[in-house]
Amino acid sequence: VTLGIYSAWAKVRNNRYFYSNLYLDGESFRYLADPITILKSRIIAVVVFAAFIILSELFPLAGLALVLALMAVTPLLVVRSLAFNHRMSAYRNIQFRFAASYGEAVMAVLVWPTLGVLTAGLLYPYAIRKSSEFIVRNSRYGTADFDFEATTWDYGRIFLVFLGVLMAT
Repeated sequence: VTLGIYSAWAKVRNNRYFYSNLYLDGESFRYLADPITILKSRIIAVVVFAAFIILSELFPLAGLALVLALMAVTPLLVVRSLAFNHRMSAYRNIQFRFAASYGEAVMAVLVWPTLGVLTAGLLYPYAIRKSSEFIVRNSRYGTADFDFEATTWDYGRIFLVFLGVLMAT
């Protein structure tokens, strides 16, 4: 009925509820986002998506160019999204941060997952580890950096268990 307009307020309300009920050392987290900001970004995304669909239908060759442009801008969008979500999260009145380079994002979002698929899943545990490492190592709590120590074998074991369960069923 509302065409999703109130979903921004629902997102903020849900996140504030969950964050306020997530405790660490006796203190809860806080979600700081403004629904209007989320709504504006969603409107921009819908307009861009509609323009993409219309241009692809009218000019198929332009659609191909737009797909390539979308692939090129996706890492930047991922970094901006993670930065927003981190910045809107706080613990003990200290906000989280996320800062990554475009090159790091390209590797984590496009290159490693593509190599995971192209190797029939052999590199997929490595790809997932690299993506997780990208998020953790570029996150900050105030000025404190996060560290990441998982190995590819940690992810590989999960992958092998999943594969075993899949084959057993």
